Amino acid sequence: MPGAVARLTYPRGVTLRAFGIRAPRLGYAVVPAVAVVCLVALAPAAPALVATAPSIPPVGASAVLSPVTVEGTTAPPASPAAVTAAVAPVLNAGSWEAVSAVVLDPSDGSLLYESSSIARTPASTLKIPTALTALSVLGPDTRLRTRVVLNGSTVVIIGAGDATLGRAKGFIDGTPTASLNQLAELTVKALDKQGISSVHVAFDDSLFTGPTLSPEWSSALVSSGAIAPITALSADQGRESATSDTSVSDPAASAARYFAAQVRDAGIDVARGVQRVTAPADAPEIAHVMSPTIAEITDYTLTESDNDVAEALAHLAGGKLVGEASFAGGARAMKQVLEAYGIPTEGMKISDGSGLSRSDRMQAITLARTLQVIVNGHAPEGLDVPTSVGWAVSVGLPVAGFTGTLANRFDTNGTRAGRGVVRAKTGTLTGISALAGQSRDRDGRLLVFAALASGIPDTDAARSDLDEFAATVAACGCRS
Repeated sequence: MPGAVARLTYPRGVTLRAFGIRAPRLGYAVVPAVAVVCLVALAPAAPALVATAPSIPPVGASAVLSPVTVEGTTAPPASPAAVTAAVAPVLNAGSWEAVSAVVLDPSDGSLLYESSSIARTPASTLKIPTALTALSVLGPDTRLRTRVVLNGSTVVIIGAGDATLGRAKGFIDGTPTASLNQLAELTVKALDKQGISSVHVAFDDSLFTGPTLSPEWSSALVSSGAIAPITALSADQGRESATSDTSVSDPAASAARYFAAQVRDAGIDVARGVQRVTAPADAPEIAHVMSPTIAEITDYTLTESDNDVAEALAHLAGGKLVGEASFAGGARAMKQVLEAYGIPTEGMKISDGSGLSRSDRMQAITLARTLQVIVNGHAPEGLDVPTSVGWAVSVGLPVAGFTGTLANRFDTNGTRAGRGVVRAKTGTLTGISALAGQSRDRDGRLLVFAALASGIPDTDAARSDLDEFAATVAACGCRS
């Protein structure tokens, strides 16, 4: 299948295709159980969120990687009775104590199967509504602008919430990420041009507010490298290096110290130490670097299930929509966006954007209706959102057996029917497993599904059972 493999997933700590950003921490955390919209203005003259020319959804790619739409479908609809007969035995025999699962037809919205309406922990499948929220609020073509301003004899690096910013330049599928090396180089050129040879370095990470770690997270998540403190300025996602799993305690200060060292190494006399400040709004900008687009960032986040980037996106959405770029603000923004799309939020309790919190709760129908909105390209009520944001979520969903967190799954006799056909987001915590996505059935009808399972004694067995559920949807010719 030429062109089918767009990304390769490597072991933790290895960079991906010269991404320059560290390999994802696989978006899950199996740790010991004990163990028109308002913009937040940092600087009115140079906003951190910068809209660019509209991008165009990818075309001409292999069918396995192309987002699937329902517009104009002529494939025969599935029967609820037949779908139930196919998937219920698989779910009833699954390796879990309880499961909430849904299959629906996004073309007409009909509910084909629902095992339970109980809200359960979504784990990383929560990144689907996080991505839709970020794209809807920030815009798919927006880029994040990390800036340096000059305040007297002090250069101030201002964080824009770009969690893909690295010490060195990297790439997301060929798109360059911003780097502190480049920012330092541009800063030195600007200082030389003004004849400035001696400076202090400070940093402004005030875009994000509230705690840097969710109070709902176990300390083991940080110590295991599943997540780092969430700050508006960071390098290599708050890790000691691009290939490290070890988080730094203060990512913003660490990034500023690295930046200062690069400026010093280029011949500028830089005073020792960096200081956290709030930059004056009228301080002139002397350098900046730009992130990939929000669409490209969400694509990467979903495919590789990157927790740090998901949290930054949620914070940014909260800041722009509800004026609070925090865990709480991101959760409020998500609820507001889902409701604007007409997606049910009964029983929903959200405390983060990555799904790492064990206290997160969501009904399977909420995920399924979110996927319905995504594949239909619906626009929300009351938000100035283009109808085309859904394609960016579909593109990012891992492809069964080929990309991201599904690259090494769907390889058994019971799951191969979904290989290359199912596109879905995974979710795993200790005792929790989830899968939500889309697939064409045997007749070519596009269906969406979601399954949230809990009380899992064997993670690998539960994943295989969820894969079989999705493969059964793909293999189903469920017309009678």
